[in-house]
Amino acid sequence: MKKVLANTLLVLALSCTVLFSFGNQPALAADDCGKSFLTFKPWFNGLCENDTIVTPDAVGGIATFVWIIILNILAILFQLAGYLTVGFLIYGGYQYVLARGQPGHLEKAKKTIQNAIIGLVIAIMATFAVNTVVNIIGLGGSGV
Repeated sequence: MKKVLANTLLVLALSCTVLFSFGNQPALAADDCGKSFLTFKPWFNGLCENDTIVTPDAVGGIATFVWIIILNILAILFQLAGYLTVGFLIYGGYQYVLARGQPGHLEKAKKTIQNAIIGLVIAIMATFAVNTVVNIIGLGGSGV
């Protein structure tokens, strides 16, 4: 059972990685700049103007252009971490229900739930840190 669940989570993670890596590539066609997938904004969010991706000069230089892309990717990763946390909370609850009072299984379920909550706190703190950096370097109005 553990191997099946671990393999399922691995396949899901790899599928999401491939999907998010290649699924939101800008085709520079109409309506592509404003789209999102499962609430994930595209990595080029904040870099569109008139349904095309702008040049680095239009956003204040190559450094700002690269920072916007990096912060967009970090935002996607933190959102993915939040989704994974919910998945592990559900898995921990599932383990807890199936433990049927056995101390070893109950302890493992509690540890899973505890680690999921710690991961959620870390993801929230990381999101806060990224938003702070965005405001400090002045990219807050760019749609990041």
